[in-house]
Amino acid sequence: MPKTPFISIRVGEKMPIGLRYSSPDLSSGETISTVECSVDPDTGLTLSGDEAIDGDEVSQLVIAVSAETYIITFTTTTSAGYIFKDDYKVVVRS
Repeated sequence: MPKTPFISIRVGEKMPIGLRYSSPDLSSGETISTVECSVDPDTGLTLSGDEAIDGDEVSQLVIAVSAETYIITFTTTTSAGYIFKDDYKVVVRS
């Protein structure tokens, strides 16, 4: 079972969080169509602005408001209709 990627930041910091998809996730010529992000718990870590797609990468700017551990879930849809749900752990320190 793959480990959940994580990053540790401090309260008040802004940080882009992202993932890169590659083979075998994306087939030749397949692209990322949409990405949506959610955070749990839903208070204390702000998702700032829109999610971004850059080729095979997806990202979201986060702003740490309170010290806690959060999980950002990226829901990514490809041009072939596949849907990936990937988690990213964000540990916020005071």
